Amino acid sequence: SSDVCSSDLGKKIYLTGEADKQGTLFCLSLTGDILWKASYGEDFTASYPGARTTPTIDGENVYVISGTGIVSCFTAKDGKEVWKVDTKQKFGASIPQWGIAESVLIDGDNLICTPGGNDASLVALNKKTGETVWTSKGLSEKSAYCSSIAVNHGKTRMVITMVAKSIVGLDAKTGALLWRHPHETQYDVQAVTPIYRKGLVFASSDYGSGSVIIKIAEDGKSVKEIWKGPKPDVHHGGIVLVGDTVIGSTAQSWIGVDMDSGKQKWESPGVKKGSVLALGDDFIICYGESGEVALMKVSAGGLDKKGSFQVTQGSGEQWAHPVVSDGVLYIRHGASLMAYDVKGN
Repeated sequence: SSDVCSSDLGKKIYLTGEADKQGTLFCLSLTGDILWKASYGEDFTASYPGARTTPTIDGENVYVISGTGIVSCFTAKDGKEVWKVDTKQKFGASIPQWGIAESVLIDGDNLICTPGGNDASLVALNKKTGETVWTSKGLSEKSAYCSSIAVNHGKTRMVITMVAKSIVGLDAKTGALLWRHPHETQYDVQAVTPIYRKGLVFASSDYGSGSVIIKIAEDGKSVKEIWKGPKPDVHHGGIVLVGDTVIGSTAQSWIGVDMDSGKQKWESPGVKKGSVLALGDDFIICYGESGEVALMKVSAGGLDKKGSFQVTQGSGEQWAHPVVSDGVLYIRHGASLMAYDVKGN
């Protein structure tokens, strides 16, 4: 199941799923009523079938990529299709074992995604027309379930992501490969978006790889590894930066490490591995694979559980990431979407 995306555009909720055996974008009201739905074509039907993208909203449009590599643009108001690009057909996208799983990145006029084709690990499309702007010539690694980020490093606008066997940085304007750092796992799973801060990139993976910190050169054209360690070894629940601390889960606990050095600050049990959401400078929400949702206060010594509840609706794996908007916590579990009031007093 994919995550939910809440938008201020008319106060609507956008999420993906399956309807009539087609990948479908749904638009809901804040009370849970379906306002419209639009098909974006065949989605992934092999292992763990179904949608695996969170919609990306930009201006008046909303964008999705299917597990089979179809990128679609719809009007956010009524779900009218604006354009569609089959990246498997156009760029020779290599669909990995568990399907294409990412949220597309909008950067200026470009939509950036990771089809994993020959000379097209990453591509940029014009967000208004779907026309090709650039492809990552010289980079042909497969897609690895990772959503990209765009950052300003010195004078360089840079796209950073993980592909099958590497952490990479590309020129956001041209797609030129600026640097590549090897980072391999079993099964080529790199499902955690890296964190960038002040020239440092923190990346984490499961399947025997663990975490790494690399430093980007001032000119943006090379990197140097400054730390590597076995924990956190995040599967696909994400990592967050709270102050100077990177937080992510292991199989049975949550780890906090220093962003600059990788030194472990603490390890906290209490919620099994899962997805994480940062709330300001002091709190995170952990959504464990066991279905427990916990509000945690972050301190120098670890995590202090302030409250928790069990998700009781829905079925299947509990892998979606939590979302908070206007004091409401949204949790997706299978075919169920739940909304909880978390405003407090």
